Amino acid sequence: MGNITKLTVVNECLKTMGEVPLNTLVNEDHPYIAAALSSLDLALIRELSLPWWFNTEYCTLHPDSITKKIVLPQNCLDIDPRSGTGYLVARGRYLFDRMKQSYEFDKPEEVRYTSFIEFDDLPMLFKMYVMYSAVLDFCSSFDAD
Repeated sequence: MGNITKLTVVNECLKTMGEVPLNTLVNEDHPYIAAALSSLDLALIRELSLPWWFNTEYCTLHPDSITKKIVLPQNCLDIDPRSGTGYLVARGRYLFDRMKQSYEFDKPEEVRYTSFIEFDDLPMLFKMYVMYSAVLDFCSSFDAD
């Protein structure tokens, strides 16, 4: 079984326009490559923003000892505090308490966060899902078949 790559996604997008498939994305000057890759990037973020079995992590985030801010993980797309209050949200790269109107925390917070995963590292079935989501977006943008 073959692997789904970014080239596969671009070729699926090109197929909807009746274009011939590419052999590589390197040094290609095709007018639709940028649009296909943009559709892939947007579809990837949209589909990964939901908590799936492979991109959901449970952890305890600790406030910085000096600033008392809780810095969110670099790959965090969404955060769900386990406290059940619903007052804690992501604001930029920090956790924010809407009730206290503050970025400062006195204790660690248990959270479930949804993480961004690079396309090449996704499970095969999800790659296929993202690919068809990207192709649909691409078709909508260009009124393709």
